[in-house]
Amino acid sequence: MMAKIAPSWQAFRASETGATAPAVAAITFVLFGFIGLAVDTGTWYLARRELQGAADAAALAAAPFAANPGEANSRAKAMLAANGVPDPDESLISLTTGVWCPEGSWETSARFRADNLQCPNLPDAPRPTAVRLTVRDTGPLILAPLIATGITAPVFNVRATAAQVNMAGLTAGSGVLDINQASGVNAILGALLGTGLNLSALTYQQMLAAQVDVLSLLDALAVKLNLQAGDYEQVLNANATVGQVLDAAVGVLEQQGQTTSISAGLAGAKVIRDLSLNAPNQSVKVGKLLNVGVWKDMPVGQARPTALTAGVDLLQLASASLQVANGANALTLAAPIDLGVVKVGLESTLIEPPQTAYFTFGPEGTRVRTAQARVLLTAKIDLLVVKGDLPVYVEAGAGDAEITAISCQGDPRNDTRVDVAGRASAVALHVGRPNAAGMNLMRNFTQPVAAVNITPAEVDVIGLAKVQVGTNTYIGQRADALQFRQPAGSAPLPPVLTKVGFIGRSATPTDPGSQAIPARAGGSVGLSVDDLTLNTCTVFTGCLPIGAAVSGVLKPVLTTVLGLLNPLISGLLTGLGIHLGYVDVTVPGVRCGQAVLVE
Repeated sequence: MMAKIAPSWQAFRASETGATAPAVAAITFVLFGFIGLAVDTGTWYLARRELQGAADAAALAAAPFAANPGEANSRAKAMLAANGVPDPDESLISLTTGVWCPEGSWETSARFRADNLQCPNLPDAPRPTAVRLTVRDTGPLILAPLIATGITAPVFNVRATAAQVNMAGLTAGSGVLDINQASGVNAILGALLGTGLNLSALTYQQMLAAQVDVLSLLDALAVKLNLQAGDYEQVLNANATVGQVLDAAVGVLEQQGQTTSISAGLAGAKVIRDLSLNAPNQSVKVGKLLNVGVWKDMPVGQARPTALTAGVDLLQLASASLQVANGANALTLAAPIDLGVVKVGLESTLIEPPQTAYFTFGPEGTRVRTAQARVLLTAKIDLLVVKGDLPVYVEAGAGDAEITAISCQGDPRNDTRVDVAGRASAVALHVGRPNAAGMNLMRNFTQPVAAVNITPAEVDVIGLAKVQVGTNTYIGQRADALQFRQPAGSAPLPPVLTKVGFIGRSATPTDPGSQAIPARAGGSVGLSVDDLTLNTCTVFTGCLPIGAAVSGVLKPVLTTVLGLLNPLISGLLTGLGIHLGYVDVTVPGVRCGQAVLVE
């Protein structure tokens, strides 16, 4: 029996081995199907990316010709063909011309406007400056048809929007300092640094004239921060020390090879850079200082348009960097400022943290705001027969500026014009010292310090009377339309700023550049004797206006004191980017007609 069973068992084993062949074949077919689908899916993904790249290139090529839809179509189709898109006449499904509205005016998806070329709060565009196009193509089929029938190639529809964006640089509030009297600027920058500073008026003048190209500055900062690759937005989101910012700016100016005329300014910037190494709160988010608009998406080192450059001067950059680093800290001057007749102590200066970048570069609709400041000064009077302390409390409201139009026609270096709406907000001037409640309010920018929180000053007119001195002067909002033009050569700084300014150009090896000359919105504000209330007060009679004898002695002294205090207050606030009753607006540069992807 055993002899008969053995062959049957061997036959059974042989038949089992043969049965695995269909299973292996089925598994192999399934695996091959998965591989085929994976290959085709990867190919489709790559094909869609290539189609998007071709659409982006076509939009960039068409945007400069948005005013001529026929030419825009031709340029787009030529670029699609150059990028390997088959049959551009069929692939280019649509091309619409219009305008790209500024950031903040609409949601991003709705900022392209083709209907009547209108953007909110802006005048009608003179001509279309943007294109939006849609391109269609069919993805390839490689292995999928070998696996199953009925599989169809995917159809890709991609969209691209590009705009020929005219953009201008904009700062508000920093303006031109009264740098013929350097003491105020030394005082405020020294307080921000936490040390003494003794730079000359010439140094500050040259720092003001040293225009640094913003994109070159960001390129240099990327190197210092070890950001080896990426776009400008990555640099703007990074933190840098004040020393790194100033060191990068000085390096850019030295690379331009035209530093002879600003040698003192460079030396001053290096002094501030070195002192900042020991200053508190060194970290500065770059985007708090600079905003480059739609250029933020450009790769670092590659945003080099052929049109004009845009720069910010060394003095503005140093002051703004130190303010942003210090935030809302109180500043106290270690020693009073000696004005000869009076010595002035700056007890505290409070700065509201900036709500927008100090320097902004963008299209029409771009806006910047100045910071708000509250300052308490105390003038110690010891003149003739008048002695006493005269506290002056200043509450300077925020101001702002907005680009309303950028006109780039003819030769951009000669014909470009930028229109700006400048607004100076309310200012309050008080003679007197804030009481305890008022001192607490000085740190609360959501509420004003009211007149009831101010205790009038008191001075002695020796041999005649003790006189109570006080005033509460309020100045409302002022608005002006400002215009900036290209300078013919080197434009001189006017003795009094007007509503017309000049656009600045950074120096290059082939262009000596030009200083940006600000324009001014609003009017200067100061205290005069006529603003003051002068009373003699007793427990018996109460407070009564001073008599002729006291007036004849006191008013000339107060006129002299206020004549010294008004420019000092203005200079100190200017060092912080704040002015009394007006705002200085600067357009450091313009770029005309550079097409960029905006969506």
